[in-house]
Amino acid sequence: MLPARFPGDAFFVIAGPCVIEDDDLNFRVADHLARLAERVPGGIIFKASFDKANRSNRGAARGPGIDAGLAALARVRERSGLPVLTDVHLPEQCAAAAQVADVLQIPAFLCRQSDLLAAAGATGKPVNVKKGQWMHPEGMRGAVDKVRAGSTTEVAVTERGTFFGYGDLVVDMRSFVRMRAACNAPVVFDGTHSVQQPGRRGSGWPLPRDTSRSRSRAQRWPEHASVGRCGRRDRPRRGALASVPHMISTALAKRIKLVGLDVDGVLTDGGLYIGDVGGMPQELKRYDIQDGLGIHLLRASGIKVAIITGRVSESVRLRAAELEVDDLVQDAQARKLPALLRLLERYDIKAEDTAFVGDDFPDHPVLRMVGLPVSVANAVPEIRALCSVQLTRTGGNGAVREFAEMLLKARGDWERVVSDYLVERIDTKLEVLR
Repeated sequence: MLPARFPGDAFFVIAGPCVIEDDDLNFRVADHLARLAERVPGGIIFKASFDKANRSNRGAARGPGIDAGLAALARVRERSGLPVLTDVHLPEQCAAAAQVADVLQIPAFLCRQSDLLAAAGATGKPVNVKKGQWMHPEGMRGAVDKVRAGSTTEVAVTERGTFFGYGDLVVDMRSFVRMRAACNAPVVFDGTHSVQQPGRRGSGWPLPRDTSRSRSRAQRWPEHASVGRCGRRDRPRRGALASVPHMISTALAKRIKLVGLDVDGVLTDGGLYIGDVGGMPQELKRYDIQDGLGIHLLRASGIKVAIITGRVSESVRLRAAELEVDDLVQDAQARKLPALLRLLERYDIKAEDTAFVGDDFPDHPVLRMVGLPVSVANAVPEIRALCSVQLTRTGGNGAVREFAEMLLKARGDWERVVSDYLVERIDTKLEVLR
């Protein structure tokens, strides 16, 4: 039995280039998503269209066409192992697309086209129907019924915004609940198209990020997310793919038992102050005080913290002792992976229950192994591409604090550990975070 593409009990993501690109870009996006998929409970579906038949401008790029496009999708599927999704615009395209695609998608402008919906449903493949920008949530029931009249057993519906005046879209968050109830189907939130200003530039990421925060408060409105539009022709929204990893699932966050930290470029800005004092060489580094409190809060939540660095420095030893970290490893040969493996064996912790924050090639072997690889904002591109969390702060400037807060909030521990920290210092419990 094939796995469910739209699991009703697990968060899943639809992401990829808006339109099929060349193999180089398709593979880079797919490789990134495949690494991330291991940490998304319901998996990731790679999305790209062989033809964008509803472009606003006559001269806009539409894609490679059905034959070349489906061949490209087949290569992505074979290379990445991800299920693939593509749009269909005509009834006669459905059978051919279903030979390659794992999921067919009905564009919003075509969500009332009876013949197209019936043809998609007749393929037996899962179908995602995007809600027209002019429709109310309950209006999608008819579209779903037309698809279900065929042999398909999986249908999802997508909220992608509602026209508001001229050239703007708004998202009514109540639509998630209403559409799910009306259609008896999983609801996907298209966070990039929903903030689109047709024909103009628009920011594509704040709404998915905000609704993911809503989910953390147990309000399961946006069950799933669509965060595509990261191709060469969609430059205004290409940041969406890089931003996806900022969402740490609660399940993964709660598994983390140890956080490993690099020093130079992570706990510091990478600069070294080297001089001679009294005939003795001295090396000084600058640390961020907020990072120190972030480490304290991690340890207060029961997470072990280890500093693993490829340089030997008295400055690091002093800082580690001040912060009372659980372990400090200074290896002049930068053999960080064997050092981490020894720590995991000592504490009986699995690699998948470990996070590591790095910035450069010496961190590469460790980041490939751990369950939650994290990069600071100043990390080299190869390291950022490897990591499922890419921080917005640079090393030595609060990056570790940013990650600590992100992780503890995903675990549901943030308010408790901060409250306990304040109690230790003022002997009175203040509801400052309520």
